[in-house]
Amino acid sequence: MSVETSVAPSWIRLADCGTIRTGPSGQLVGSAERTDSGIPVLRPQNIGIDHRVVEEPLVHVSPATADRLGPYRLQPGDILCTRTGRLGRPALVTERQSGWIFSGNLFRIRPDVEGVDTEYLLQFLASPSAERWMQTRARQGTGIPSITLGDLSDLPVPLLPVAAQRRIVSVLNAVDEKISTHQQIVRTSEQLREVLSRELFDDQD
Repeated sequence: MSVETSVAPSWIRLADCGTIRTGPSGQLVGSAERTDSGIPVLRPQNIGIDHRVVEEPLVHVSPATADRLGPYRLQPGDILCTRTGRLGRPALVTERQSGWIFSGNLFRIRPDVEGVDTEYLLQFLASPSAERWMQTRARQGTGIPSITLGDLSDLPVPLLPVAAQRRIVSVLNAVDEKISTHQQIVRTSEQLREVLSRELFDDQD
């Protein structure tokens, strides 16, 4: 499937699409700072494959700690991107996650440039071409790949007219919805199988 854009894209650096920030160090949100409840801290495991924030498992910090970490608070429209492991996997921050904190293993991209659609940027970051680009610049520390803020900032982004960006977003969002629906069907089927298996084998006792 293709989307007719009629014009060739211009290319800009990701850093020119908005502000990019690395999350706080482990010392600021380490285990000593964590609480049983309070303000959630998002980590790489909270970045879903459907570009949404997965709200489990969550760790928390106290409201006082969160206030101290004010520059790392999230707002709707932010894009989170994994810095380690599966490089560049993105998720869009919604109203529900407003005010939460992001960890040091994530980047926060805050689009603030006219002419760049946030969901278009999200879909581009999730694309195979963006992932390949990041993989070529990955650093291998303790066997876990990572990418630096400087390298991510240089990621080339194809910039199209806003109308073309939104057509691309519409097509890819429709596919994402189908994927999400099928994943839910699989999860429900797995749960049903577990229940049936338990009941059928328990009947043999």
